[in-house]
Amino acid sequence: MAKPTRILVTAVAFAAAVVMLVPGTGSGAATPGGTSSRSTASPGTVKWRFQVSGQYVLQRPAVGPDGGVVVASSSGDVYSLTANGALRWVVRSVGPSGGPSIGSDGTVYVASMSTVTAIASNGSIRWSYTEPSVGQGVIAGPTVGPDGNIYVISDFGGLGAFALSPAGKLLWSNPGSPTFSEYGQIGAELVFGSGRLYAAFDEYAVAPSTMFGLSLGGSQHWARTLGGTDDIFMQQQRQPATGSDGSLYMTAMGGANGWTLNRVDPNSGTVLWNYSPWPSNGMSAPSVGPSGSVFFSRSLSYLESVTPSGQSRWTFTDGSIIDHPAVSPDGSVVVAGDRPNFGEPGSIRGWNATTGALSWQVALPNENGGYQIAYTQPRFSANGATAYVGTAILAGGDQYSYLYAVDTGVAPRPQCGTRTSARCRSGATVAP
Repeated sequence: MAKPTRILVTAVAFAAAVVMLVPGTGSGAATPGGTSSRSTASPGTVKWRFQVSGQYVLQRPAVGPDGGVVVASSSGDVYSLTANGALRWVVRSVGPSGGPSIGSDGTVYVASMSTVTAIASNGSIRWSYTEPSVGQGVIAGPTVGPDGNIYVISDFGGLGAFALSPAGKLLWSNPGSPTFSEYGQIGAELVFGSGRLYAAFDEYAVAPSTMFGLSLGGSQHWARTLGGTDDIFMQQQRQPATGSDGSLYMTAMGGANGWTLNRVDPNSGTVLWNYSPWPSNGMSAPSVGPSGSVFFSRSLSYLESVTPSGQSRWTFTDGSIIDHPAVSPDGSVVVAGDRPNFGEPGSIRGWNATTGALSWQVALPNENGGYQIAYTQPRFSANGATAYVGTAILAGGDQYSYLYAVDTGVAPRPQCGTRTSARCRSGATVAP
């Protein structure tokens, strides 16, 4: 990749011209380029965007315990920003293969080929671990688990699944049965629930596509054949998802109409039910809301929500391509990338998660001689009020791309502290 010609170290809010509003939403104010600014909060407003090196952002950004956000660019540079979009630090060329994931102390974990790097909250390198093998690099993780350890899976010839302590010590490794393998890996997050970690791979040249469940101590509890090849348009590497109730989901090839949403028993890997409506020529990764409802896109242009029992709640389509949907932590809004067609500039959209009605849309402007699209599944701030999305700039220069922070319209919960008034206990917004 070419080196960036320039890097903005401040967040830049946008002119109202780049925000297309659905009735009932507000707009942002124009500000000069190169200045640090935040727009007036309203649904569908770009709070800020930050320019990073490389043509695209491939992995979801991560949100830390202090509300800051970390993003890794396609060139491997790792950026730490405040919640307001100000640069805290950047570490070069350590994170193109996996992560970021953030520990409870603010340590950031990323991967480059077979090396996992831990970056302290001040931007200094705490440690790096390179697996002692002839593997082909990280294919899932590094992801911080519920116990604070760091979990990773490497490709055929490597250690396979392994865990590192927060100090960088190898705790265990397991090559997998069948051996973990992914063709043309782009990275995925490991997901957790019921005391296990879950992952799935195409197992190219090793076995049929397989989903795995392992204990946090490294024992393989189960492996189940599930799904066929990956989808080059909607899900280039499969990504399972877990719900707060312990439920486990994955979309995969198979089913009545091409692809299917599978609910999987986390204890055994048995498919409890599958949902394959027409048309289902490809599916995004699923996203599970706090009530157990599941959200995903299919056949490029359909956004759907189903109940925990696999019944459709609603479907939205307007003919556009819907990329990488995710539901907010409170379950009120679904955010995804959107574009009229291939080869055209895209947008970021928000839908009412209860009804499927389109609530707002933010246009992504052309950049650097190319068109810009949303390229990652959104990550939300803890209160759900901000969605962070990485972009790609295609058919132009490869010097830079962006991280966007978009107001979702979710009302932040009150920070009551030690106040005990009835109004505060009720959850009503408390004036500062």
